[in-house]
Amino acid sequence: MGKIIIKPGDKFNKWTVIDFAFTKKNFPHWKCRCQCGKIRNVLSYNLLTNKSKSCGCLRQEQISIFRKRYPKIYSKWCNMAKRKMGRCERWTKFENFLMDMGIPDDKLVLSKVDQNKEFCKENCKWVTRKTVSRNTPQNVFLQYGNRKKCLSEWSEITGINFHTIYSRLSMGWNVGEALGFKKRKKTFGPRDKLTKIKPEDVKKIRQLLQRGVKAKTIADRFGISDSNVYSIAHRKTWNHVK
Repeated sequence: MGKIIIKPGDKFNKWTVIDFAFTKKNFPHWKCRCQCGKIRNVLSYNLLTNKSKSCGCLRQEQISIFRKRYPKIYSKWCNMAKRKMGRCERWTKFENFLMDMGIPDDKLVLSKVDQNKEFCKENCKWVTRKTVSRNTPQNVFLQYGNRKKCLSEWSEITGINFHTIYSRLSMGWNVGEALGFKKRKKTFGPRDKLTKIKPEDVKKIRQLLQRGVKAKTIADRFGISDSNVYSIAHRKTWNHVK
């Protein structure tokens, strides 16, 4: 195969060769004009192999088309770069991301399987917002048997109100009892045998809260949890104590 010769007037994608520019380290460069009017010196190898198709305006045109055609998914792709763990090298181009993940339903959002890894095809999937909210570290997870789920999901499964389960756990019930899988034994007293405080303590706790003492300080003083303090304050527990 003969040597390909570049000459002024030749066109390569959006480039039009104007004249020979210079040779650097035995690699010839050509002075070229892009269709948008910009002039650049382009390596001959890049012209012949289509590695350089324009001054960059072609890419901007493609991005503009993608933005108009797929506005929502394009916005999701842009937001990846702002996250702590960025995109993989392949996904720096929107078309590759679109090819790998497809066009989702409007109700779905992009979620990572492993939050400590970057965005890539193997580590991402389209899920509902509800699923995303249940996988956040702020959720309370309960394990019963070999199943581990967040509190709101257990509430849906058991049909027991979210706050009821939370209150039961705050009062010392084990997970099985709180979720209704085990029968709770009847006990005597204001609550049960695990009650750490007395009615006079309850009155004192409410007085301290009215004075502006922090719940954490009160909890440490009486040896109970913060949630117990809030339950007493809102009369979810010890309601019989005035």
